[in-house]
Amino acid sequence: MVYGTERLIDEVRGEPLLSGVLYMLKELDRYRDAEERAAVINAMLPLFVRKPATATMGSRPSDGLSRLRGGAGLGSAVVSADEEKNRRDIRAMTPGTIFDDLAPGEEVVSFQTNRPNVNYSTFEGAILSGICWSLEIPPEIAMLRFQSNYSASRQANNEFEVYLSYQAQKLSRRICQPIYEEFVTSAAAGGIVELPGFISALTDGSRWMERSAWLSCAWTGLSRPSVDPQKEVSASLAALDGGLTTYDDECMRISGHSFRQVMQKRKREEEYMAKIGFTPKANEDNNGKPAYPDGNVDSDDGEEEE
Repeated sequence: MVYGTERLIDEVRGEPLLSGVLYMLKELDRYRDAEERAAVINAMLPLFVRKPATATMGSRPSDGLSRLRGGAGLGSAVVSADEEKNRRDIRAMTPGTIFDDLAPGEEVVSFQTNRPNVNYSTFEGAILSGICWSLEIPPEIAMLRFQSNYSASRQANNEFEVYLSYQAQKLSRRICQPIYEEFVTSAAAGGIVELPGFISALTDGSRWMERSAWLSCAWTGLSRPSVDPQKEVSASLAALDGGLTTYDDECMRISGHSFRQVMQKRKREEEYMAKIGFTPKANEDNNGKPAYPDGNVDSDDGEEEE
């Protein structure tokens, strides 16, 4: 007799790492709900009367408060007609109401003046910051709180750029690149595109470099807006003048397009501006006249890169 076990093949036992984060967030939600409930209770029970332990029945000064009337003494039984007409109903609860019927030793005390907790936001921020850094995301980015100077905000943005670049490359290798390779292979096999030697290189291990040349491509993530575009562009221009970077890298970082795409689009734009007679300031000479009367483009129309 052969019996199976309770375990399945490749079964993984345990809890995911995200469960600890979700538990902490749930506890923070409960803490917030408790503080909100405490604020509601404080509004419903604004004060109470404290009396000594040796005192008998309290004076209960708030009993019948809504039936009392202000004016010439709350205990006055005889009130003139003019006084009765001019005084206001104390049910309006205008500011300045005074308890004047307290017994000796009694005092009016506020209810829980330390709630809600004034340190809740600090405590919540500390917990959320720990969660953010465990996920490799700066707290300023996750909570959208940019309260420091430009340098601090820029550093937080740089840290997040490192994280996004890594995740973009990881995602492209696992999902985008395999889909792209399957698409190119299917298109070449179906005659949609012509790739000389590609099909034969697929089955020949010694021609792996030729196969990789046809399938290699660069994947880039989205271009995130800059904290200070003027400083970013100035830094890019300085790096280009010093030969420290390339036009393609700076175009991808600032606009999300390659240098070829940017130049092709600018070429079409300048052709159209020359057609309608509009000259941008960048194409003017020192006298404010068009530096390129016939347009700053040639007749070679390139095909836009996808």
